[in-house]
Amino acid sequence: LDETPDMRRDRLKARARELVRRREQEKREFANQMRERQFREDCDAFREFDGQQLLRECMEARDTALEEKAEAKRRQREED
Repeated sequence: LDETPDMRRDRLKARARELVRRREQEKREFANQMRERQFREDCDAFREFDGQQLLRECMEARDTALEEKAEAKRRQREED
């Protein structure tokens, strides 16, 4: 690869610009996510909805665990 110092400098400048652009984009996305999170935590309706969603997920996980436990007991009885 025959690269002149000018070509190398231009390539490195372009890469630096891309990295700065990408970093700024990530900062903007993070800031937007934090604003959304703050809004959801400050809004009673969203907090209630999120709480109900978490409760449903916990109940589903518990039901699944109970079903698996019952299935394991059934298998154990069949083996004995």
